[in-house]
Amino acid sequence: MFGAIIAVSACHSAQKAAEHVVSQDLPDPGSARFRNFHINNEGVVCGEVNGKDRKGAYAGFRKFVYYSHTGNHHLEPEDISAQFEDAMSVCRASYGTGVVVDACQKAEKLAPAQRILTEFRDRYTIDCR
Repeated sequence: MFGAIIAVSACHSAQKAAEHVVSQDLPDPGSARFRNFHINNEGVVCGEVNGKDRKGAYAGFRKFVYYSHTGNHHLEPEDISAQFEDAMSVCRASYGTGVVVDACQKAEKLAPAQRILTEFRDRYTIDCR
């Protein structure tokens, strides 16, 4: 029974640490609302956070991963997948026309952000099972 109390206490501490650290990445840390917590056996805390943006509106829930043993964390980047795919489709479909330049340049600018988003999603899938 004592071991169970310690485990619950450790999970609660890890969750509180995650809430504190992740909320600091938001424009309005005091507005952070958390849900869907999961803490694995290795002390990795996963969940979702919503907070107010610079205009004062809630921006929508984003996933996060917090590593309690190191204090490192990752917050899901903005999802630009649809914009990236649209630009790539226009780029491919318009090859050889004047439209291709704008669409392909947009896709090229979005590619690094799309890579970061994909890496986050891979990390979340692996660490938050």
